[in-house]
Formats: sequence, C-alpha cells, structure tokens
Amino acid sequence: MGDCDAVHLEHAVRFLRLRGGDVNGDFVGVPASQLAVFPGTTHFNGMARTALVLDVVTTFLD
Repeated sequence: MGDCDAVHLEHAVRFLRLRGGDVNGDFVGVPASQLAVFPGTTHFNGMARTALVLDVVTTFLD
C-alpha cells in the first residue's frame, strides 16, 4: 500500500495481523504474511513506481 493511499494504514495492519503477520520474527521466524508501505505513493500511482514495487514483490516471492 502507499503511505498516501485511500486505504488507511490501520486497516492494512489489521489484515496483516489476520493473516498471521505482525509477530516478533526474531523468536518465531519471519511470517509468510508481510506488509509493504511505499513512501509517497497513492493507491493508483503505485503502478508508476514499477522499479520500487517490482523490487519488493520479487524479494517477497523469492
């Protein structure tokens, strides 16, 4: 999500928690569920920041 998104950060964090994220990865391991917040990005102009989005998505998928 973007930090200037129409979706509220609290809403995205709630979904992260529902999917098993937001845990202390040092003790329980890094969860499969992750949240990325792109700086200076809205819901729509994230597509214009392809290099940033591609880096995060491919790292997650690897």
